[in-house]
Amino acid sequence: MKYDDIIIGGGLGGLVATAFLSKAKRKVLLIEKMLTAEDVLLNISARDLNLIRLRIG
Repeated sequence: MKYDDIIIGGGLGGLVATAFLSKAKRKVLLIEKMLTAEDVLLNISARDLNLIRLRIG
């Protein structure tokens, strides 16, 4: 499978970058070392999630 972009790290910056690129209709691969999405989300605060929502629209 071919990707337009590869993002390494599913932290706040990686999630925002992936969301923006996906909205631009690009094929994005997000690579994260944690085992589950829950592990990633537990490390992101509610404030950070609000920032993501505001930036994406």
